Amino acid sequence: MLKTISLSSIFLFALLFAYSCRRNNTGDNSSNKQQTTSSANRAISDTIKANLAANDKNVQILEDGTVMLSTNGIVENLENTRKYSTFLSLLEKSGLYKALSQKGPFTVFVPSNEALEKIDKISMGKLMTPSGRPELEKIVKYHIIAGFLRVCDLTAGESISTIEGDQLVVIIENHKTRLMDGNGNMVDITRPDILSKNGIMHLTSGVLMPKGISLF
Repeated sequence: MLKTISLSSIFLFALLFAYSCRRNNTGDNSSNKQQTTSSANRAISDTIKANLAANDKNVQILEDGTVMLSTNGIVENLENTRKYSTFLSLLEKSGLYKALSQKGPFTVFVPSNEALEKIDKISMGKLMTPSGRPELEKIVKYHIIAGFLRVCDLTAGESISTIEGDQLVVIIENHKTRLMDGNGNMVDITRPDILSKNGIMHLTSGVLMPKGISLF
């Protein structure tokens, strides 16, 4: 014989179920609110830090968020970068890492990782070997000037001597400063005048090659 379920029992069950769902939803909302608040606090903190850095004359911030300090040396600032870390590796491999840690002053044209990735992989692999080191050293030296040169110090058509021995030619077009290497290739200066305690860096869109060397 089947038992009969009363309307009052059904009503009580429904009431308990609704209360349980309400408690669960309240817990989820509370958790979501805590996560949202935490994310908002982090964003506010990052904004405050960025604003403080922007008002500090010793600080420059790159587009990827990297902080560059004029109280650091060139090598120290490069060690903080993400988009320009490959050039630092080439400095180390070529043996010029220590040279750029000295007093200076130096002017360094720094190609991005993306620019260096355009070099033929087989050619890049050879540069990393002991037999390829002399050529690697020439390429890296071709990005370094002995002395302190701001972009405003450069004039159109001027030739500037690198520590490698060959020259770069300055091209100024449509308010943009470009460099022509020994093979006639043009490279844009994308971010000028990043100050360091032993010199200055200019970020570039491409790799500069001495005359007679082409790895693309």
